[in-house]
Amino acid sequence: MSREFKAVDIQEPREADVIPFIGAERTGAPLPTPPPRIAYVLFHRLNTGAFIKGLVNLISGVAISLKELPAEVQDLVDVDEMMEAVGYTL
Repeated sequence: MSREFKAVDIQEPREADVIPFIGAERTGAPLPTPPPRIAYVLFHRLNTGAFIKGLVNLISGVAISLKELPAEVQDLVDVDEMMEAVGYTL
């Protein structure tokens, strides 16, 4: 499935989930399983034009949640669209 990503934002893990990992790193103890790296994404499915928001586990590559947004939801303007608009106004 082809996608056009409009935004990707990393959700930082909770401090309580990171402290044991950092402590083990500093002391040379065996490392616990690191906290999951989760990204919030907004993208278009190019085959359908659907606008999707979701959460993705970056370690496993698995989508935790995906939700198609209603057609009346406006997506973010990207650089290409912004430059096109500037061209119309000059």
